[in-house]
Amino acid sequence: MMKNNIWFAMGLCFMLALLFLASSCSGDDDDDSASLDDDSTDDDAGDDDAGDDDAGDDDTGDDDTADDDIVDDDTSDDDTSDDDTGDDDTADDDVGEFPFSIDFESYALGDLPSPWQVIEAGATTFEVMELALDKYSGHGLELSAGKLLADSGNAKYPLPAGVTGTIDVSFDVWMEANATFTFVIGSGSTEEYVPAAYIVVDSKVGKLYAYDYSTEPPTGTDCGAFPTETPMNIFVECDGNASTYSINVTGWPATCELQNLQTPGSAFVDINFGDGAGLAAGGISRFDNFAGDYGL
Repeated sequence: MMKNNIWFAMGLCFMLALLFLASSCSGDDDDDSASLDDDSTDDDAGDDDAGDDDAGDDDTGDDDTADDDIVDDDTSDDDTSDDDTGDDDTADDDVGEFPFSIDFESYALGDLPSPWQVIEAGATTFEVMELALDKYSGHGLELSAGKLLADSGNAKYPLPAGVTGTIDVSFDVWMEANATFTFVIGSGSTEEYVPAAYIVVDSKVGKLYAYDYSTEPPTGTDCGAFPTETPMNIFVECDGNASTYSINVTGWPATCELQNLQTPGSAFVDINFGDGAGLAAGGISRFDNFAGDYGL
């Protein structure tokens, strides 16, 4: 009888030992090999657990430099909703991407919406239209210029305060024969507004001109031939540090390199399209895919 009691006691001790070991191993000690465990509540460098914050994992709720999660804000990722210097997302405002890109598709037909500032006099009008051209279609901006000296107008797209350094602007244009438009990157202030870069495209003579407003009177440079009734792309680069601007017409020999800016070092304040007031040219010009980059 005593022998049986001894065996029973030994068996009970053995079972208690097993239970102790089991309870010890089932808890998380947060000191397990990264390659062996994957516990939801620990914080091991090599695992991928929803509740931790490890540099090598890719969890939605953490904020690690090496991952690419929608809700974090890390410099080296490329997430739509963050605002990191090194990425290129449509919803942020990081240097190095186009701060504005307007294809007019979201604009209702008719008047230009805010933040555009439009001045129209006489028969000159600016209107968002349905375009059907070889290179692009959908909504675009149409300038219909009057033919009298009293007909004038411009459509300004304002820039944020303090834009200096380099500004690049690109846009598509189609113009009918005997039409004229101007393109200006403005600088200075409301009290002392001056064109930093000033371009005139005159289809009557089929030419693109760049003007240097640092001289009095301003001097014009013949940048070369410009076709009518053909969709073209114009790219303008202003370098406020070097006090110059350059023009390139994509796929066309019309170019102007290193034209002088009128006000070196001044902030750029707006970008505007005009009808060439005083030229009394008239005609229709259409614009699309207007985009720009600044503050580089």
